[in-house]
Amino acid sequence: MNALDETRLQWGRDIAQTIMAGLRSPDILPATYPTLFEGGVTVGSLHSYVLSALLLLGSQLEYSAVCDSPIFDRLDNLLLGESSKRPDSVWFERGTETVRVLIEFERYTANSLRPKARNLLLMSNACAEDVNLLVLMYWTVQVRDAAQVSGACELSKRGFRSKGSRFGPAPCPLLLLETIVERRGERLTISSFVAKQFVFGGENKSYVVGDLNEPNRENRADSQ
Repeated sequence: MNALDETRLQWGRDIAQTIMAGLRSPDILPATYPTLFEGGVTVGSLHSYVLSALLLLGSQLEYSAVCDSPIFDRLDNLLLGESSKRPDSVWFERGTETVRVLIEFERYTANSLRPKARNLLLMSNACAEDVNLLVLMYWTVQVRDAAQVSGACELSKRGFRSKGSRFGPAPCPLLLLETIVERRGERLTISSFVAKQFVFGGENKSYVVGDLNEPNRENRADSQ
């Protein structure tokens, strides 16, 4: 790994550690959105609540956090045969239009993560010099093993070809982040956030995953 890749790995790792600490802090999300962690929200509301929570978290971490900001929408990109792409949350360096973090949030199903990973690759290719971390975040009631999330991770390692155009691997690390929820009747509450993989340079950096999950040792079995 060259010096630039080492630097990008460290930048992504540092941001991921900050995000994990922020997600777990009782003074940020639970303080503003207590229903996410105590009373519960409906399935239909969870996505909106989490996107709002990501705006708050990004702001607390000194980014300018925005929902649905167009990233992959310039004419030269659209001529590649892809539609406009808007991440669920994009964190800009405060006071600039420099993209630092791209986040997609989705409910886990057998086929839901790969399209989101694909979108992250398209968007990150469009701002490859600036972006420091991609976050593919999904929620699930049942803990998912490595085989169930491997498709999205493999896509970020290899890139893909579409309509004659080649989109390379992620130019920065990808954090695959599992959000465990509990059902309480018709409502859902968030019980934990678990780093599943941290992919860069064609491999999962399991030592980074271990560091990110240090406060949650009991949840580390599937993170390798």
